[in-house]
Amino acid sequence: WLQEGQVALSPSHPITLLASTWEYLYLWPQLMLTQSPDRGLALAQWFSQWIHVLIGFGGTVLAIFSFTNFVTARTELRLFCTALAIGAGPMIWTAPLAKNDWGATYWLSLSALVLIYSYSKKILNPKDAFLIGLFSALSFVTKFTSVFALLPLLLWILPLLALEKRVKPALSLGIGALVILIPISVRNLSLTGTPFFPVSLSFWPSSVLGPTESSILSSYRYAHILVEVPYVLAQRVLELFALQKPALLSLLPIAAIAFLAKKIRPALPSPSMAMSIYVTSLLSFLLFVFGLKGNAQLRLLGPGLVLLGLSFGASTSWLLSCPPFPFVRRYLIPLLPWLTAIACGLIPLYPLMQLSPQRYQFPHQAVLKDSNGYAKAWLRAHAKKTDLIISDGDNELYYLGGYDIRITDKDPDLDKLLVSSPTPALVAASLRKIDARWFLEGPGFPLRLRKALSLPDQLLSEATVFEKDGQRVIDLRQLLN
Repeated sequence: WLQEGQVALSPSHPITLLASTWEYLYLWPQLMLTQSPDRGLALAQWFSQWIHVLIGFGGTVLAIFSFTNFVTARTELRLFCTALAIGAGPMIWTAPLAKNDWGATYWLSLSALVLIYSYSKKILNPKDAFLIGLFSALSFVTKFTSVFALLPLLLWILPLLALEKRVKPALSLGIGALVILIPISVRNLSLTGTPFFPVSLSFWPSSVLGPTESSILSSYRYAHILVEVPYVLAQRVLELFALQKPALLSLLPIAAIAFLAKKIRPALPSPSMAMSIYVTSLLSFLLFVFGLKGNAQLRLLGPGLVLLGLSFGASTSWLLSCPPFPFVRRYLIPLLPWLTAIACGLIPLYPLMQLSPQRYQFPHQAVLKDSNGYAKAWLRAHAKKTDLIISDGDNELYYLGGYDIRITDKDPDLDKLLVSSPTPALVAASLRKIDARWFLEGPGFPLRLRKALSLPDQLLSEATVFEKDGQRVIDLRQLLN
C-alpha cells in the first residue's frame, strides 16, 4: 500500500482490505508527493489527517448545521444542536486522526440532509433519491457499522415512496447505491472469494480469513433475541452511562416531550419530523445494542452517536422555544447564545489544534516511538526486502511497509496451523517450507509461535540477534536448522 500507492489484498494480512472508500482518499499523497517510500509515509500521514479533520469532521459540522434548519429557525439554537451532535465523547477523539469514523458520518450526514429536505417537502424526486442511495452506500462501505444508523434513517423513505406512487424514485435510490456497492463487491469477490467481506461470513465464507480472525468478526453477528437481550441491553446501557453521558441524556427528553406535549407542540416545526428524529436515534442505538454481540465500543455506533446528540439538542431547543418555567425564560435563554458560541468554538478547536506537521516525524525518528520500534528499526537496517518476517501479534506495521511480513493471527495458513494444536516438529517443518527468516517478538505478544515450537530458552537466546526493552528479533534459520 505504501510502496505502490494502491489498496490491494495482502495474503498475509487480509483484514487490511477493509480499507475502502474513505481510505482511497489517503492514497493521493503517494501518487502526487512521494519522493521516497519513507517520505511518502510521512506525507501520507499528514495528508490523511487533514482529510479526516477538514472533510470528514468539518463536512459533518456543516451538514449537521444545515440539518438543524429543519429543527429550529433560531441561529443560537441551531449552533447549540450542532455542538451537541458533534461533541460525542467516544467519537470526538478520533477527529484529528487518520481514521474513517468521521468519513462514514460525513457521508451519512449528507444522506440525512437530502432525506430531511425531501421529507419536509413530502416528495422524493429521482435526483434526490439517487443522492440518498449514493451517500448511504458510501457511508456503509466506509464503515459497515454505519448500518445501525442507516437502516432506521432509510425508513423515512417508505412513506415518501408511498406518496409518490411511482417507481422512478425507488429505482434511482437503488441505482445510486449500486454505483458504489458494485465496484466494492466485485473487488471483494475477486480478492477474498465473497462480495460481503468481511460481513455475512456464515453463509458466504472467505478463504483468506483464518479461524482467529473469523472468530473476532463473529462478534458482529446478531445476539440471540430471547436469551441474551436482557443481559446485552443492560450491559450497553451501563456502557452508555460510563462513556457517553450526553448520549444517555438524549434518551430522557422523550419523557419530557410527552409530558409537556401541549405546551411544546406549537413550537415544533413539524411534530412528525420531530418524532422521526427521535425514532431514528433510538432505533439506531437499539440496533447497535442487539447487533453487536461482543464488541461494545460506542464509537462504532458512529453516525448514530451524532443522531443521539442531535436528538438531545432538538428536544432541548423545543423546550427552550416554549419554556414552561420562568427561571428558564428569564435567565437561561439570554445566556444561551454565549454558551453556544463557546461550545461551538471549543469543540472544533480540538481537532484543528492537532493539525501540526510535528505530530508525525519521518520514519528514521518515528519508528523508534512505534510499538516495538527498536526491533523494527533493527529489521529496517538489517533485513532484506525478500526476507520473510514472522510477527506474533504486532499489527502496527507502518514502518515495515514493503517488507514480506506475516502475522500469526492474520495469515490464514499460519493461523490454521497454530489453532490445530500441531506438534513442534510440524511447526518447524512448516516454517522451513516457507523459508521464514526473522521472528519479531515484543512485550504483550501472545507468543503463540514460541509456545508451538516448544524450544528451550537457551536455543532461543542463541538465535536472538537483537534484544532491547523486551523486544526481540530471532534468526529463525539458525533456530530451526
